[in-house]
Amino acid sequence: MIIVPLVGSPRKIVVDVDPKTLVGSVKKSVCKMLNLPVDSFRLAVRGRILVESASLEEEGVSEGSSYYLFPGVVGG
Repeated sequence: MIIVPLVGSPRKIVVDVDPKTLVGSVKKSVCKMLNLPVDSFRLAVRGRILVESASLEEEGVSEGSSYYLFPGVVGG
């Protein structure tokens, strides 16, 4: 799984995880690596925010695809 943080300098982070891992756990690990506040960020793919309580497998995460970590926005 490739994570592209949409904050800071351009980069890609490659994460090797089990398909049964929860999306929230992946997000927490990546945010910790980047020293970012977990509650302020979301993971998305193809314009869809991933459900944090679902497993990668349940969300249809495929190996080698790019997923985006971006700041969540409150309000509208």
